[in-house]
Amino acid sequence: MSSRKQSNLTPHRCVEELAPHPEADRIPVMAEPEFEAFRADVAERGLLEPIEITAEGIVLDGRQRLRAARELGLENIPVRVLSVEDELEHMLRAALLRRHLRPSQAAALVVELDLYQELRAGARKRQRANLVQATEVATLPPRGKTAELGACLAGVSARTVQDASTVQEHDAALFERVKQGTVSASVAARQVRRRLRDEQLGASPPLPDRPSELILADPPWQLGHPDSPHAPENHYATMDLDSIKAIEVPAADDAVLFMWTVSSVLEGALQVIRAWGFRIQDDYLLGQAVDRAGRLGAESPRAPAHRPEGQIPATRSGGSGRLSVPKLRAAGTPRSRSSPTS
Repeated sequence: MSSRKQSNLTPHRCVEELAPHPEADRIPVMAEPEFEAFRADVAERGLLEPIEITAEGIVLDGRQRLRAARELGLENIPVRVLSVEDELEHMLRAALLRRHLRPSQAAALVVELDLYQELRAGARKRQRANLVQATEVATLPPRGKTAELGACLAGVSARTVQDASTVQEHDAALFERVKQGTVSASVAARQVRRRLRDEQLGASPPLPDRPSELILADPPWQLGHPDSPHAPENHYATMDLDSIKAIEVPAADDAVLFMWTVSSVLEGALQVIRAWGFRIQDDYLLGQAVDRAGRLGAESPRAPAHRPEGQIPATRSGGSGRLSVPKLRAAGTPRSRSSPTS
């Protein structure tokens, strides 16, 4: 009964008199399944929270509620008329309190806030001031605290805020995806850092023109998803399998190839060997092993055992807890190159 009495005391406005704010697109919206569930709840219980508007009927907070009301054919809805100094900052702060925002979205909104931008600019000003004088400016945030202060506003980690800031600085389109929740701030930041690194590296130097009898190859294999925090792409540029196969290797007719690979790309390594004009003749087992105490050791080489090309199974040493990984070895023949892999 008390909630109904409060509702009757709340001002109402005609839905047709209300309009979204010009900066509304800077606020991420609900995913469609979430909005459909929200609209169903509004249809059953009505709008429980008034929409915040200006005196002119511009919506500051409640764009999704206004959309639901229009789609449901509601004529009058509860409103709360506000007069704020900074409308955009009010909208961003209000959105930060939404439970449907992911941490990366909240961090992106913090980056959008003029307050955070001022904190970052102030930190730069303090750093420049420190080059001139040793005294700190009392009104500016302590050194290294800009991301931490922004994180307090969003309720997320300082690292997430820093990642969102990195993305905003270098890729506006990707930053919008972070705000909409289609990619996390950490993944987006890794993408940006990889691109910046690769741009600085420039083109790779050409391979030697002179044919070689011994080829040592360490291809930049792609191992899983490049956006993984453990992906090699976080450390160096990689190539897809077709690009590696297309490399023109300066090998003599009787050359021997030693190639580094891992178990997850053994089949791809065999394809590269064939594409480079080599073939496998025999192999032997030699693998690194980890014992039960977690220490890394190496097994002794076993006698060579011939296997058909492409059949390179991993075998376990009986009872030792060690995994033997096959390594391929062969002797070269003219016009029929051979390839041991290591």
